[in-house]
Amino acid sequence: MPEQFIEKYLGIHTADAEQISISFVNGSLIVRYVDWKEQRRETVLPATLAFRWQEYDDSAPPRDDTTYEVRESTWLASQLVGASNSELFRHYKFCFNTSGVLDVICQEVVVHE
Repeated sequence: MPEQFIEKYLGIHTADAEQISISFVNGSLIVRYVDWKEQRRETVLPATLAFRWQEYDDSAPPRDDTTYEVRESTWLASQLVGASNSELFRHYKFCFNTSGVLDVICQEVVVHE
């Protein structure tokens, strides 16, 4: 089955974000950026198994300023070979307009608003 991109808000406002930085600390990925309202933001993605940053993504979903959960992800499947609790992990794609694309495999993120 081909990969499916499902729009999903995870607390990161990717539209018009600037000054994006990522760091990996104690198994969590920390994403810092300035949002479209010129506010500094920080989001922590827990239990991150893998991540990658690309300035250009040739498998980009339809919109370049949206966050997606990638279902039927081939990258997720390849990273989880032999992993325990594999059902807890998700592949998320954060599309930051012209800045780049951040792919993350981490435990499921639940946003409480």
